[in-house]
Amino acid sequence: IAGQSDFHREEKLADVDAMERFYQNSRDRGECLELSGLAIGGAELIKLGAPKGPALGRVLRTLLAEVVDEPDRNTADYLSERALELLK
Repeated sequence: IAGQSDFHREEKLADVDAMERFYQNSRDRGECLELSGLAIGGAELIKLGAPKGPALGRVLRTLLAEVVDEPDRNTADYLSERALELLK
């Protein structure tokens, strides 16, 4: 933001502050915000029959997005089932 024009500078800074607060509050609550925080990982998905490669990464990123929106979904059972749905 510092290297950008002053156009809407205050709004941009407020957005950055809001995102920082969201991130810190989520981390303080122990919520998953990174792939490494998912209840399952790529190795578990491969054991379930998921193919190695870009599709696996897309599924993991989708699972992360769902867990960020709904932290209660971060369970091995839910994520395994959901991953298999996404891989169909």
